[in-house]
Amino acid sequence: MENPQIATTIAATTAFDNHRQSVVQIVGVSINQQGLEEKKFHGSGFIIHNKVAENRCLVITCEHVLADLAPGAQLCVRLCGTSVDLPAERLYSNAFLDLAVVRVVAPDVNNLPCLVLSTDAKPAGTLVALVSYYHPIDLSVHIKIDGDVLADVPGSIGGYIEAPSILEKNGNHVIPCSCYGIRGTSGGPLICHFSQKAIGVYTLSSFEIHYATAAITVMKFLGMWLQQNNLPGITTSDTLENTIGRCADIY
Repeated sequence: MENPQIATTIAATTAFDNHRQSVVQIVGVSINQQGLEEKKFHGSGFIIHNKVAENRCLVITCEHVLADLAPGAQLCVRLCGTSVDLPAERLYSNAFLDLAVVRVVAPDVNNLPCLVLSTDAKPAGTLVALVSYYHPIDLSVHIKIDGDVLADVPGSIGGYIEAPSILEKNGNHVIPCSCYGIRGTSGGPLICHFSQKAIGVYTLSSFEIHYATAAITVMKFLGMWLQQNNLPGITTSDTLENTIGRCADIY
């Protein structure tokens, strides 16, 4: 019989090794009253498409991550392993589905891997991992510095799907899982260990159950973005892969 602790450790390590370069930090940069630059960490996101010729990439995250930005703050994205805050632009968001897409201009974008999303339904007991940036809220207080402490790389934690995806009243499909999340993990990918594809976008924790917005809702969200740009929405013949490809024309 599989040892759950060993299995979840393997899932976390595998997901981290394979996908950490796709996971980014969402950062707000502003100027304080003393004229000094301040940086605040808001959450995670991950790359789902890139345009090599234009040095652009498309990042998906949670809407509530962007909603937390202070008025006047510059939205930025920090890539894994760097301390450079790249200016970013919110292209579309939906508060009911709690999803948003962000455009980033990044050097050497062809070296930034895209994380593949899958709408395949997974049963309870499926081994998964969450790759996100874990930032304890009071860390900067404990080590006596001003501002947020920003990690260089994301963390990863393994777990299991707790139940089949749930359809909420707002039309959002969510996946309950045991991957523990704290401040900063919102927007990170929930990765199926066996396929190594993202099956959801981590969104919240409630009563020790943790939830990711399912990829089928991501597809719905992208279809709404296409329609907002006067393009056809989702049809029954569409896949998430070709939907993301169609979105390339509008960023």
